[in-house]
Amino acid sequence: MKREYQEVMNMVHMPKDCEGRILEAMERRERPRRPVRAALLFAALAALLCGSALAAGYRAGVLDLFFRGDTGVLEPYVQRPNSVSNGEYRLSVDSVLFDGSSIYAVATVEGLTPQAVEDLKSNKVIAESHPEDWGQDMVDSLLESGRAGPDTFRFRGAKGVGSSELPAPGDSSRAWKVDGRFDSWEPGESIHFWVGFMGPDYAVEIQPDVMEPLVLTPNRTIPLPDGAGQMVCTEFTVYLTGALGVFQGVEGDVSLKSFHSLPLTVTLRDGQVLSREDLGFGGDSGTLLELEPRTVLQYNYRFETPIDLAQIASISINGTQLTP
Repeated sequence: MKREYQEVMNMVHMPKDCEGRILEAMERRERPRRPVRAALLFAALAALLCGSALAAGYRAGVLDLFFRGDTGVLEPYVQRPNSVSNGEYRLSVDSVLFDGSSIYAVATVEGLTPQAVEDLKSNKVIAESHPEDWGQDMVDSLLESGRAGPDTFRFRGAKGVGSSELPAPGDSSRAWKVDGRFDSWEPGESIHFWVGFMGPDYAVEIQPDVMEPLVLTPNRTIPLPDGAGQMVCTEFTVYLTGALGVFQGVEGDVSLKSFHSLPLTVTLRDGQVLSREDLGFGGDSGTLLELEPRTVLQYNYRFETPIDLAQIASISINGTQLTP
């Protein structure tokens, strides 16, 4: 039975300590006549639900790591590109999703030589790729913290790239979830993703296939919270996982802080109303452009709950309704 058990465990990828606990529990079972196959299935399920869930989490991909609720509308757009290697390291994008504005990826970097593995695990190769633009203080900080730095990951053409490390998938590799946003993207244009210490010559090429966004041009006046003034929404584009609003200033104190607290709701065709809290705050950001005689602001909404664009009946920003 141990041999058959190990064959199953080799398929579910779990830490040794968790394997030991499950095998011990199986050997203590009081009902030895239960079919071996059922016991093995029980063990595999327990493996997936045990404390190793986080360690295997990156295997679930972008949908489970970045979003909540029903993600069925996103599934057709998840891709698994090829990996690239420079002889010392291999960069793999395990899964990636791009909706025309925001991109989400799960990436693994594997060391291919003993020295490369040591430098990757100690964070040396990441830290020492930062001194030119960030100085020695940044290098020392990254060596101490073991974290990825601001130049560790790059999507060509993206802004606001962020990352969060996942449990290591193996003794010679590390994994991260990475996301970024695009102010503009031309359909058919490929996106290149690379790690700073490998450089853009070793980039994974992503060929997105995305749904057409819902574009509204309402030219409606939007009051700001607490009587701070008002702006005109000239364009509001909704993507599967967020939206981009373009606003022109009319009067009052216009600031990004005003938009962070600006109520937004989405009404679906079945009558369901989703508030900003229902959609989730996936990392809103804005760009304030001082253009005379009016202030122009581009504001990026990021949703943790995806939206089926075909089901949107209307959008309301602080009480002002925008309709397709």
